[in-house]
Amino acid sequence: MAHQSQHDTKGSDGLEPGPSRHDGLPLQEETVHRLNMGMLLQTAGSMLGLPQQVLLTAAIFMQRFYAKRSRVTFEPEFIVSTCLYLASKLEDFPRRISDVVNVIHRLQHAPAERPIPSAIDKLSGRSKSQSEDTDLPAVLTGKAYYHAKDRLIKYEQSILRAADFKVDIEQPHKYLLLYCRTIRASQALTQLACGALNDCIVYTSLYLRYPPAILAGGALNFAVLLLEVAQDMPPEWWLPLNLDMSLLASIGDELVDMYNNVPAKLVTEEGELE
Repeated sequence: MAHQSQHDTKGSDGLEPGPSRHDGLPLQEETVHRLNMGMLLQTAGSMLGLPQQVLLTAAIFMQRFYAKRSRVTFEPEFIVSTCLYLASKLEDFPRRISDVVNVIHRLQHAPAERPIPSAIDKLSGRSKSQSEDTDLPAVLTGKAYYHAKDRLIKYEQSILRAADFKVDIEQPHKYLLLYCRTIRASQALTQLACGALNDCIVYTSLYLRYPPAILAGGALNFAVLLLEVAQDMPPEWWLPLNLDMSLLASIGDELVDMYNNVPAKLVTEEGELE
């Protein structure tokens, strides 16, 4: 029997209206917020020298947290730093709290390096001038550092509670690699599918709605269509893999929407949707 989606589709993001929308955050802004948070997480993780596996675990914790908690209520930079810190411990690539909070601090307050626009500043209650205050120290020390450390420790418990203290996260890449070996996919197809799968986890809510095996198949099908190599694939290649093409197509549609539409809706420096 083919795999089934974990949830019926509810709205354009496939989820029931969650805490953020109940707090008045429109779906479009929630989508932009998710993308911006993913950008911050990816950039900070790279600066911390963390492998992609750790970043994906952190992203999954972040998606699970915001499925139960409002994006309006919690400070986004502390959620990102806490998810990175927690994931680094769980994946055996630990980073010091001081390193994590200072990387996030640097990204938040150095205008030339900030990967996220001012929408998150608005959700955090900061103005643009506050975010770009050149008088702020480059490294948190003293009371400022201990405040950030205490917030991270507090948020770690909140994130674990939101995840029901389930820390064994199944990532879908093992399924993708199995599929690629089975159909003898080219290196280009495999790499593109892996990239799409990473983006599924970091920038969308797809991981919350589909089993890892289905998500992997959706990323592979997306890559097949993007590279226009369907004619080189075995006929109905998804059937021996026990995959449902309708679900794979739905995942692909959301990826197309994310790649094509979300960048055009990024928040400008003035915090308005274009």
